[in-house]
Amino acid sequence: MLDPAVAVTDVGSVLLIGAASAPGPRRVREYVAVGGLLLALGALFAGLSIAATCAAIAVIIAAAKLIALGRLMSVVGSDVTDENLLAALRPFMAPRKFSAGETIFTRGDKATSLFYLIEGSINLPEINEHVAKGTLFGEIALFTRERRRTLGAKAETDISALEMQAEDLITVVKRNPRIGFYLIGLITQRLTHDFSYLSELFYSAEAERRQLFELATRDGLTGVANRRSFDERLNVEWAHAMRSKRPISLIILDIDHFKQYNDTFGHGAGDTALKSVARAMSKCVQRRSDLFARYGGEEFSAILPGTNSEAANRIAETMRAAVAALAIPHPANEGGIVTVSAGIATQHADRDATMAGFMQASDDYLYRAKAAGRNCIESTVLGDVGEGDDQRVIA
Repeated sequence: MLDPAVAVTDVGSVLLIGAASAPGPRRVREYVAVGGLLLALGALFAGLSIAATCAAIAVIIAAAKLIALGRLMSVVGSDVTDENLLAALRPFMAPRKFSAGETIFTRGDKATSLFYLIEGSINLPEINEHVAKGTLFGEIALFTRERRRTLGAKAETDISALEMQAEDLITVVKRNPRIGFYLIGLITQRLTHDFSYLSELFYSAEAERRQLFELATRDGLTGVANRRSFDERLNVEWAHAMRSKRPISLIILDIDHFKQYNDTFGHGAGDTALKSVARAMSKCVQRRSDLFARYGGEEFSAILPGTNSEAANRIAETMRAAVAALAIPHPANEGGIVTVSAGIATQHADRDATMAGFMQASDDYLYRAKAAGRNCIESTVLGDVGEGDDQRVIA
């Protein structure tokens, strides 16, 4: 009669062969090899030949797979240390010396050599770093401690190095794939650094461009668009209005008796008042197609494309009221607070119309508002108001 323990041992040893043959992680294979070895020894001492044989087969299979895996990892997975790297490269390298102050390579070199520093000190001028003794370097392998590639190298003291030409490097890589993977890693770091560096340059240049754009198009005191922006936008919107036969409105606003305000409170207080007034009025111009700008001195303007006279008057009144609501004290002004006057011109399609005449009309009606007592609005409509103009206006 078959002993149950023997049967279990035999079945276990067969299953162990299956585990050794099946795919699995390295740790599992190690466990299978150790377990198979223990089982084989135990079965051998117990006189269980079948179990011992099966367990031994499992050990052999597991060991063979571990060896194969180890070889694979040694080629693609292990790090190359400086010591065994130099041992692999030395037969293909020739001694080379550089005098103190000599340039080893510069920006734009074609990376025809690889070096290994034996003695001396090499300076990396672009980043003010140094290559340490025992370092593999060259255009394809020169990195700082932060793994940043440099663009040139200069001998700081007398240098002793080993040099290998690119053709020999190819031979080494063919004979020892580990060196190839090591250098691929260096090149990858180089490319990563280069793209990172280019990105930094790009974003830096973009930020500088935006800053220059802001300086060129924004009023330095109030932060709203400046006169240059106003002139450029009015040219564009005027031409569009004439082509599309849509109305365009222009509001010019002036702070009432602002010279007296400066005389009373000083220019520092005047600048503060200008900023407050500009901020309040700019909030009343909300469409992206509109532009609120500082026209000059204490004058401001609003370009309102596609806006008829009624809508422009409504916006100007909102701006006037917003300034009055600030209640900035101004004893020399009627009412005792800072106020603004506004002149509005709305131009409808007219082949004889000119932009200069449009701007002059707006300015003329500003002076009418001043003459009418200030803190008020005067407006005019230019050109022929066609049928349906009001329906085509969005404001």
